[in-house]
Amino acid sequence: MMKIDRAALVIALAASTLAGCGAAPQDGARDEGLAEGFRGMVLPRPIPKPEFTLTDTEGEPFDFRAETDGRLTLLFFGYTSCPDVCPVHMANLAAVIDGLPRPLQHRIAVVFVTVDPERDTPERIREWLDAFDPRFIGLRGSRAAVDSILSSLQLPTAVLEEPDADGDYLVGHPSQIIAFTADGVARVLYPFGTRQADWAYDLPRLLEIEPAIRVSRAYAAVPAAGDRTALYFTIENLTDAPDALLSVTADAAGRAELHRQVTRGGRVRMEPVDAVEIAAGGRARLAPGGTHVMLLELDRPLKPGDALRLELVFREAGTVRARAEVRPYGELESLLADDAGTAPDGGN
Repeated sequence: MMKIDRAALVIALAASTLAGCGAAPQDGARDEGLAEGFRGMVLPRPIPKPEFTLTDTEGEPFDFRAETDGRLTLLFFGYTSCPDVCPVHMANLAAVIDGLPRPLQHRIAVVFVTVDPERDTPERIREWLDAFDPRFIGLRGSRAAVDSILSSLQLPTAVLEEPDADGDYLVGHPSQIIAFTADGVARVLYPFGTRQADWAYDLPRLLEIEPAIRVSRAYAAVPAAGDRTALYFTIENLTDAPDALLSVTADAAGRAELHRQVTRGGRVRMEPVDAVEIAAGGRARLAPGGTHVMLLELDRPLKPGDALRLELVFREAGTVRARAEVRPYGELESLLADDAGTAPDGGN
């Protein structure tokens, strides 16, 4: 699970203290968001969508990143016995989403993670969410698992308060909703006290955010030599400013290096490169015979059909996540051909 830079969430913790399901509206934070074009709280830096798997209300494993990929994802940690924060957040979201055009509704995922698994059974979570919107996703895991997710986001973990004479208790938990846009990062948080008018203003704008970088045609070749293989992909810079790929990591490799194939004196050799530059609105193609990534110190044998999780770090866009499929070398020419059907040019 990826560790998030604490500085990116300082503003969230200042606005949303751990309380018995309560936090005051943050008017100053709303003003700051307005300056950035949003009424929520704009983060100092975007944070990537975390990776975790919990159990949904049907008893099936739910891979958060994979299942919400490409959608505006509103993540909230709460519990169904909450007296005010949780039902108010869910009711406000449901009312606003229901008023959006239907195509936009389908591009939003509301994910509720319980911090009270002892009382919140899958059936109880489903019934509670259905009272707001049956499309809302409910997830459940052990308290340790959920606390680990909260810690990875540098958010306070849940605190169970002392039960009363009837055995009922409140749970202290973060009261903000984290909005991950379709490009897989969060730029804005929404504390308790966010009004329906604020949601109605921000949701269409959050849906308009496009990724700064698009990674496609990502393939790793079946290794020709034991513990290493080549990785190829296409990068599109969707912004009006130049950017550069600085580094790559893959979950199966101990390290990765950017290389360029060159021919000198009739000899072919590989040279390391510090970065792969991408012009504003431009494209870079990493392909056989040109610039590519070498994955080294593989920790397992790779076979066709395997998938590798990648993290690409860019000078401006930051961390971009992608997946690469493992395919035989003989299939790469057709797989890496561009839309016009031409073979890879091997360069950028």
